[in-house]
Amino acid sequence: MFPARSEFGNFYFKPMRTAKSIVNAIVCLLAVIMATPASAQKLTYTVTVPPGTKDCFIAGDMNAWTPHEMVKTGPNKYQLSVDGAEPSRHYTYLNGPAFTFAEVISSNRTYNEADSVSGWKEIWNPNKSRAIKVASGSAKSYFFHSKIVDSRNIAVWLPDGYSLRQKYNVVYMHDGQMLFDSTTTWNRKEWQVDEVVGKLIASGQLKQTIIVGIDNNGNKREAEFFPQKIVGSIPQPQQSDLLKLMPGGPIADSYLKFIVRELKPYIDAHYSTYKGAEHTFIGGSSLGGMISLYAICEYPNVFSGAFCMSTHWVGTFYQNSRIPDAYLQYLDKHIPAPQTHKLYFDHGDQTLDSLYAPAQGKVDALFKAKGYNASNFKSLIFPGAAHIESDWAKRLSIPFLFLLGRDK
Repeated sequence: MFPARSEFGNFYFKPMRTAKSIVNAIVCLLAVIMATPASAQKLTYTVTVPPGTKDCFIAGDMNAWTPHEMVKTGPNKYQLSVDGAEPSRHYTYLNGPAFTFAEVISSNRTYNEADSVSGWKEIWNPNKSRAIKVASGSAKSYFFHSKIVDSRNIAVWLPDGYSLRQKYNVVYMHDGQMLFDSTTTWNRKEWQVDEVVGKLIASGQLKQTIIVGIDNNGNKREAEFFPQKIVGSIPQPQQSDLLKLMPGGPIADSYLKFIVRELKPYIDAHYSTYKGAEHTFIGGSSLGGMISLYAICEYPNVFSGAFCMSTHWVGTFYQNSRIPDAYLQYLDKHIPAPQTHKLYFDHGDQTLDSLYAPAQGKVDALFKAKGYNASNFKSLIFPGAAHIESDWAKRLSIPFLFLLGRDK
């Protein structure tokens, strides 16, 4: 009932077999992504749900099939307004933040001014965490209510032998949906974080570490992940092209405030963590790399290390130098002190990764000019690697050992 989707927002395709076919699909669909349909508008979705429903979510083409929590407006009634929606787009309702809790319906909906749900496949208990299937350690998913950004699922992975008698480092990772269980992801791929990190800890190579996965926000992914303070300095037409990918405008500063002011205090209060920056790290891939670098620049006293894999320097889906150069201007003034911080970058040379080498070379040169060296800065190229979770999983041990490896 629900379409497969790309991590880059509002276009859909079936998983493809070759890197060339992925590139061709991106090129062919670029015109669709970058153009705002004439019928796109802000639509308000209103629904009446069965008695006893504790919450209501909506997911569809208009939000990249990511469950967004609705606002309760009365007994058994919920409502949500969505920017850039179209009446023809398909959607469905859920009573929890996963498709396990979808409504009983024969096909996806198209827009009505008022909907009604007849029943749910399963009832969500908002006070109960859900176990995540992992190969090592243990992991649970929580629905985290935020006052700063849209609420979302948070996954916490604990290594085998987790104990309150010791303290743990914490790594915050973006795109939490893609980290642990490929049976629940849109493309049946995963980072294999539990396998990779669990094995490194068990072998004694890695310090004791907790992973916090933060779900992306569907069609707001670009808005939350692209560094907000850079947008205003990007020349036209690249600035307009970028903003077309951000329904409602850039909100990366709010996303980082959510992590620093809401999520981190929650994790530190509920788990046995080291709270200082020297034990707190952040990382991700693609746009997740962009926001991870931005995070360590904006909050150098919160994060001491970041890993940025296949960093999406170009911002859009075509090669350009103006967006990366705007980021370089920001970095020139905001790179954190090399004495207390570590940065890891990498990229492949296939699919979208083929666009990143020119900008990455400039970034590497800037960090070296700012005093970084082999002890606190690493930038690698992986020939043959593409822009996909399975390739990131193959090399995930490298940034983890660089940032959190035990001294020999």
